[in-house]
Amino acid sequence: MHLFCLRFLHDGGKAIYHEIVQCPKPDSTAAAVAARMNSLVGNSRKVSSELRLLYPSLPVTTIPFLTAEGEMPTPVRKSKTLTGTINVAFFGRMVAHKRPDKLVKEWQKLTKIPGFSPARLDLYGGDYGTGMINQIRDMIKRSGLESEITCHGRYSLKELPGILSRTDLVVLPSEFEGLPLSLVEAMQHGVPIVATSA
Repeated sequence: MHLFCLRFLHDGGKAIYHEIVQCPKPDSTAAAVAARMNSLVGNSRKVSSELRLLYPSLPVTTIPFLTAEGEMPTPVRKSKTLTGTINVAFFGRMVAHKRPDKLVKEWQKLTKIPGFSPARLDLYGGDYGTGMINQIRDMIKRSGLESEITCHGRYSLKELPGILSRTDLVVLPSEFEGLPLSLVEAMQHGVPIVATSA
């Protein structure tokens, strides 16, 4: 579509390629298209850095996603008593750069941190053909963590308010992100978040 739209570009006009997922592979069609643009936009600092390496002669800007479907009421911050299980949730596609598998691998170490036990982890999201859900479920079973971790798979937006009402903390251990909608949704429901600097 980018190349088609170039036909309608006025003299002096600029063509911009906005990468919304990750830096295209050098031999891909997306990489060839981006090379014909005047400037590039990455959705995170990491993606922008990779774009600069791939296209050293093109200017690159980082612009995270800033989206909303409508007005949201001011969230009521959830209060948590110091007794009982801490319910932690991960939301997102089950893909390598979001590292839900790393979260499962580190879970036993995390729950040994003073004040963070007892805790349970619920993972929500589809794997879209990556096979990661089955890998994570196997990891949970092999580690004997079925009573502490559940991998639920896909969820609908209608289910989200109910899930977040049962959640004390949302975590996102991603290597890179733009503006993760899962964190925005958690904040909209007054649920605290812990995320990597991605």
